[in-house]
Amino acid sequence: MPQGIRFDSVVFRKQNPFVGYNINNGEVSEWLKEHAWKVCVGLKPTEGSNPSLSAAGPKNSRRQVGFFFNYICIMKISFDFDSTLSRKDVQSFVKDLIAEGHEVWIVTSRYSTEPALARGWWWVDKQNQVLYDVAQEVGIPRDRIVFTEHAEKIEYLEGKGFVVHVDDDPDELWAIVRSVDPCGVVNVDHSDWKAHFDEICRR
Repeated sequence: MPQGIRFDSVVFRKQNPFVGYNINNGEVSEWLKEHAWKVCVGLKPTEGSNPSLSAAGPKNSRRQVGFFFNYICIMKISFDFDSTLSRKDVQSFVKDLIAEGHEVWIVTSRYSTEPALARGWWWVDKQNQVLYDVAQEVGIPRDRIVFTEHAEKIEYLEGKGFVVHVDDDPDELWAIVRSVDPCGVVNVDHSDWKAHFDEICRR
């Protein structure tokens, strides 16, 4: 795994050995702190006056840094499962995110299997196996699957450094919006949800 620097929910992974970074007593130089508009962007990297050093990262990457340094912004992102990651188009989208190196989680309102079985809900075991199968297919490990058991998802997400949560439940999304946590929200039922997702990443 390439070495990186983590700042809350963002990891800057070094792509070019000729491009450096400055850290003093845990402080990051100002040009890295400006990631709000320079890092999580959907812009095409500029060649600049020195193409060998300023062209950034792999082509067609959604979130990459151009200008004068070669860093990819690695984000922590969560997806609901039912009517969200259960959809084939969302699964394809998540595969692309993971291929780009992003940290993707499932945060679902479902009960985990053992508490459900203790309540006599035998059917949950089979339902959750479908979830596990999808997670394995797209590349999400089990230790990044969270069952909130009908608690509001913001109770888990808050303070964990998530950049964006994708869901189909407006109540869950509004709870995140009303919180003090900076996590952005995307309603997957909107036809332009992918564009909204990229817009959040450019902030």
